[in-house]
Amino acid sequence: MAKIAHLYYIEDKQQSDIARSLNLSKTKVCRMLSEARRQGIVEIHVKPKISLHVDLEARLEKAYSLKEVVVTEGEAGRPLTQNLGLAGAQLLKRLMTARDVLGISWGRTLLSVVSGFYAPDLQGARLVQMAGCLNMRGQDMQALELLHRLGACFQTEPMVLFCPSIVSSPQVKKGLLQDPRIMEVLEAARNCTIALMGIGEMEESSGLFRHGYVSSEWWSVLKQSGAVGNLCMNFYDAAGQACCPEFGEVTVTTSLKDIKQIPTVIGVAGGPEKVQAISGALKLGVLDILVTDNLTAKKLLE
Repeated sequence: MAKIAHLYYIEDKQQSDIARSLNLSKTKVCRMLSEARRQGIVEIHVKPKISLHVDLEARLEKAYSLKEVVVTEGEAGRPLTQNLGLAGAQLLKRLMTARDVLGISWGRTLLSVVSGFYAPDLQGARLVQMAGCLNMRGQDMQALELLHRLGACFQTEPMVLFCPSIVSSPQVKKGLLQDPRIMEVLEAARNCTIALMGIGEMEESSGLFRHGYVSSEWWSVLKQSGAVGNLCMNFYDAAGQACCPEFGEVTVTTSLKDIKQIPTVIGVAGGPEKVQAISGALKLGVLDILVTDNLTAKKLLE
């Protein structure tokens, strides 16, 4: 299958010529090409039409002192997460080298980034998970799929943080942080060169709330503290100030202080429910690059 795929896609040979040279029927060649795609031997990536919102990007960069802003289309023919994912994938491919260490959180938008990511020249880049797991329901399966796909792209073994992101007490967290493997992953996360993360909101649409990853008791405490969003389970208020330190005592993640030291921090988020969370994240002074949509960008400038 790999040989047939190479002849067809790389050497641009006709199926009939391939069949003749390999002593196969043309039908067999066609079936093998289809099977190669099904098994992932062949991946086809269609580069989307580039939509430029140069003015919005420049105004956001100036307003929030960002290195770069990438503004894509809002929902126009396909889901917003897909548009954000394609824009994020193109950005990541442009920025990364094989020498980089990429730190990553989890979430539907980041899974969409990874789904649109293809960069065979980045073999050797390292990959590390920045926040612990939630549980083994849908969100974590997405996180594992995300790490698996990027690890395969880089041909490297991802450094996975095999521990809960939320624990029952500060004592449990203290015990986990004595584990050498957990400390190794957190140390690698602190020293990554690029961080890619989603921005979580404090609305009922939040997966953390809807799926019960954060208990209703903690959710009430976070809301009362003024939390509007989170980066890697680090919550902050509308003014861009870290809040609810008591919740931080039971979370296993990369701290905001450590994230600020990472040379390039990329936030990918958009949609009306995320505006307040993105605004707070920008005021934190943690993000260097923002990937968002044009409608959200206009709201942020307002």
